[in-house]
Amino acid sequence: MINGLQRHSSAIVISVAFYVSVFFAIANLLPLGSQDIALGLFAGAIGGLFALITRLIHDRRARQSALH
Repeated sequence: MINGLQRHSSAIVISVAFYVSVFFAIANLLPLGSQDIALGLFAGAIGGLFALITRLIHDRRARQSALH
């Protein structure tokens, strides 16, 4: 799993930085409360973790099918 994270580390960092910067830019334009901001960040974290886990599972399956 660590190797998978290392291979995708630059994409992960760019995605997180982009999401957070755009989220806070939009949050400054809209009248959002602290609960709304926390919910948005939590939803983004859940979505990002799900995408990462899905990608790691896909990579593992691709490696296993290449071995067989």
